[in-house]
Amino acid sequence: MSLRDRIENQPPFHTLPLWRRIVLICGFGFFILVGAMILDKKFDLYGADPDHPVAETGHIYPVQVAFGYLRFATKEERDSLFFWQRELGDWIGIPPLAAVFLWMLYRPKQPWPPRQ
Repeated sequence: MSLRDRIENQPPFHTLPLWRRIVLICGFGFFILVGAMILDKKFDLYGADPDHPVAETGHIYPVQVAFGYLRFATKEERDSLFFWQRELGDWIGIPPLAAVFLWMLYRPKQPWPPRQ
């Protein structure tokens, strides 16, 4: 069976072993959580923070936010965005890659689809 056939005729989700289903669901949850948090942080900074430095309020740290705009955030806001974007954002590509290996390339003990 070629790679193209495996991708086009992948086994149903419920036929995967339990550990594969758990890893796929947790990976998908991680993917959604990190992506949503990065977007939330960027849109919060885009809408609430000034576009010029304001030393009185502590908004002196430049941050690139949604659509490439530059906003000036406080140290806590910048550190929070960098945590989600730099630390966890680097791992966001692993769940789709895991889906390829754990689901699309899975070969059940019986051939799928069952032969008549």
